[in-house]
Amino acid sequence: MTIKNQSISKRFEAWVIRLINKPRNHLYTYILFATIIAGILSIATWLILNNASNMLYLRNYGKRAEAISREITTMVESKNLTYYQAIETIDLTQYYEENIRLVSNNGEKHSNDNKRMNFHSNDILYMFPINYSDSSGQILIRPMLRMLVPQYYEFIIVLISAFIFMLTLFLFIRKSIRYIEEIDRSIDIIAGGKLEYEIPIRGNNELSRLAANINEMSNSLKERMDIEKESDIKQRQLITDISHDLRTPLTALIGYLDLLENHIYENQEEADDFIHCASQKCFKLQTLIEELFTYNKLINKDIPISIEKDDIIEIVKEFISEQGLKINLESKERKAIISIDRNLINRIFDNLFDNIRKYGIRSEDATIYIKKIDHKVIIIVENSTDQDLSNKVDNIFERMYVGNESRTDNSSGLGLSIVAECVNLMNGLISAKFQKPRLQIIMEFNEG
Repeated sequence: MTIKNQSISKRFEAWVIRLINKPRNHLYTYILFATIIAGILSIATWLILNNASNMLYLRNYGKRAEAISREITTMVESKNLTYYQAIETIDLTQYYEENIRLVSNNGEKHSNDNKRMNFHSNDILYMFPINYSDSSGQILIRPMLRMLVPQYYEFIIVLISAFIFMLTLFLFIRKSIRYIEEIDRSIDIIAGGKLEYEIPIRGNNELSRLAANINEMSNSLKERMDIEKESDIKQRQLITDISHDLRTPLTALIGYLDLLENHIYENQEEADDFIHCASQKCFKLQTLIEELFTYNKLINKDIPISIEKDDIIEIVKEFISEQGLKINLESKERKAIISIDRNLINRIFDNLFDNIRKYGIRSEDATIYIKKIDHKVIIIVENSTDQDLSNKVDNIFERMYVGNESRTDNSSGLGLSIVAECVNLMNGLISAKFQKPRLQIIMEFNEG
């Protein structure tokens, strides 16, 4: 075997192995199998019909062969021709639909077509005896079927075979075609806006996986649109709440300034009180605007982040000391290393402690727990509150939560929302638990 043949053999063997190893529910394998079966049936149909047409013509061909034999025999006997005279006198080429051979018992033979001198064992032959004046012999007649059978018969047989091929292939793949049509109709439904519609999953091949992927895509798109819709509603609510929060201190500020401008006060002490109140309202507006600006930067990820490994226990100790807070820190760990941004973590504790000062019963009652569980560092900020948050704890990190529920003049309602966004930016998790009167803010970070 040559190198080229070996290469072809190896490629064919590799192709067969890949074909065998393909899953039986593979669409490619199924279509290939259907094509092979359709081809086999088509070829079988062609062979059967071709053989039937040949047999149909051969059934009545014996009479024609006898007539040709009688005609040749009559010519030989009437003219008393020898074998050589017969082959010189009789024009066998006039019988163009047959291959005729004159044979002498002396072993000599003559044909009307030298190219067809050799007969084969599977040829159909008609043998008739003949007597020459000098010897005896046979007339061998082999019908030429391609000359006997009309060409339009062959054309019809080819058409029927092709029809059998197409019909068989269609019967095999009609379920797949119907499923493709069903997927197409389903896509039109989904494209029409019914994103909740799901394409039925049938079988386990490329088409079923395509349907599953389309369902997943439409579900993801629906979820995204629902999130965007919810976000839009919350954004409008945020604008409404912020407008209310800005209007309240701004109205008070305008009122105080109007009193001062028109000198509507009894003495300088009262005027100083008005100036102080106006100043407080300005600070309130400044705080609200700064927190809103910070929150928008966080949710838009428009803030520089520098993640570094640090010891959260030391950070909390430093923060408590710098703020002068009386808050308990409990941890059995000597160190708890997590990957954080120092500015963000400071912002988190600043907002949490500010929240404790505003809503806690007393700051001394607050406790921070730090522990390690399964390569996670858990930070729990716990304090007592006089508010009943039993049914509201799930909403505590929503924007303007305080503004929606129990807004005070000292809160923007964005504090815990900012905390949640900061935790998310550092790939952490945050949650809240409430068991009256204790509120827990729980943060979880990967250790190391």
